[in-house]
Amino acid sequence: MRKIALWALLLWAAALPAGAGCVLGKVATLDISLEGSHLLVPGSVNGHAVKFIVDTGAETLLFPDRARALGVSVGGLIGEMYSASGHETMVEQATIENLTLGTWVGHNVSLPAVGVGNSFGDEQVVGLLGEDILSHFDIEIDIANHLFALYQPKDCEDANLAYWTDSYNLADFVRFNAQYPSILVHGQVGDSPVLIELDTGAYRTVMSLEVARGLGMSPGAPGVESLGPVRGINGQAAETWAGTFPSFTLDQETIKPAKLAFFQFARASQPENGSMLKQRVFAADMLLGIDFIKAHHLFLSHSQRKLYFSYSGGKVF
Repeated sequence: MRKIALWALLLWAAALPAGAGCVLGKVATLDISLEGSHLLVPGSVNGHAVKFIVDTGAETLLFPDRARALGVSVGGLIGEMYSASGHETMVEQATIENLTLGTWVGHNVSLPAVGVGNSFGDEQVVGLLGEDILSHFDIEIDIANHLFALYQPKDCEDANLAYWTDSYNLADFVRFNAQYPSILVHGQVGDSPVLIELDTGAYRTVMSLEVARGLGMSPGAPGVESLGPVRGINGQAAETWAGTFPSFTLDQETIKPAKLAFFQFARASQPENGSMLKQRVFAADMLLGIDFIKAHHLFLSHSQRKLYFSYSGGKVF
């Protein structure tokens, strides 16, 4: 497993007041960009300027071809392999001497190295910045204003962290697991409750095929369109469809109607291949993706286990 020196060189930059006694110590303010469906933030690896894809639905990893080009040590298998789209991919280990995000520096960070970086047009993209690292911070994402910020809050347990607005929504994290972190919240599609994972790596909001069928949406049904196979970063492809549902609700925000994509999610009961980076197994009924995120100002409070969000403008789904 990775060993990340999260305590290494944590410098507090500007601090934001967020209520009596609460101070949001700002660790990093990064200029976030949206390229295609990928959220990119700048950082540095061993002194080289790089970019990471922000992916709250994944673990942090490096693309071995890009890592080697930066002089990062890559080698040695981490256990076995994993199968994706009919081929096997070796998962190696990469060790970064200095990983920098804003004023935060991690030393001797060991990460899995897998995938192919040259599939991305931007040569500075070296890997994913995942929830295993992100969960150590409170995170602000405001794509409309190119803002991505990391905070270390102090005495903010009961504070309102939506400092930018008086009109916001709030969703509590569900069964957060610090060892395998993910951002899960409760919502509704129509009158049906759904378990939602906030996934900044999802190209759009997508629902499981089983849940869609339960709501009357099936491949071939009237009004359902095929989107064809959609391929993720790890090479997996899934046949995907889209249909229009009566509404989508998260806290007090309701979008109606809501055109949502759906595909067959892998479940824990299904066969898996490999060890470290298996075929992804989804705990949620739905992934809340980039389409929702770019239309909102979000504050992901890992310290409070809460998601604050307000509508910024534009089409959501």
